[in-house]
Amino acid sequence: VQARFSFHIRLNCLDSAKNYCLLTIITLNRHMKALIIDDETPATLVLAKKLGKYDYIDLCGTACSGNIGLKLVKEVQPEILFLDIELPDMSGIDFLIQMKEIANKPCHVVMYTAHKDYMLTSFRNNAFDYLVKPLDEKELETVLSRINKKEDISSLEVIQQNETNEKN
Repeated sequence: VQARFSFHIRLNCLDSAKNYCLLTIITLNRHMKALIIDDETPATLVLAKKLGKYDYIDLCGTACSGNIGLKLVKEVQPEILFLDIELPDMSGIDFLIQMKEIANKPCHVVMYTAHKDYMLTSFRNNAFDYLVKPLDEKELETVLSRINKKEDISSLEVIQQNETNEKN
């Protein structure tokens, strides 16, 4: 996640036991790299257009097959991946399994498919969420909101860990 703007206010003070008190106020506004892996061009175009409304999403590429998608994932290392369940050369589930070997960092995989039957299998293979075609804009907004909340919590955990390490 690339931070576009970060604002920190720190207030350090010693209490009576000479322990440091630290107040940190953080606002993060970041760009997240996204990919779409789907062999249906119209569905890809619809999703790409909807993602264009979110200024913090950088759509870095699309692929119409699993093998090309895996190459893109390795090159781009996205934070968000929209993945169709039925690709011409492999299933989305097989893609998820192979992606684990090449991803250098966590990625929120959102299954984007017309097939509701694969929902449980997707979640068991670490999909973050599931969008059903045709795309519902409110559902997309909900998914992106969940991703942002998870990223904010992860960012705060890293900051808290760094501050703990600084004290020691």
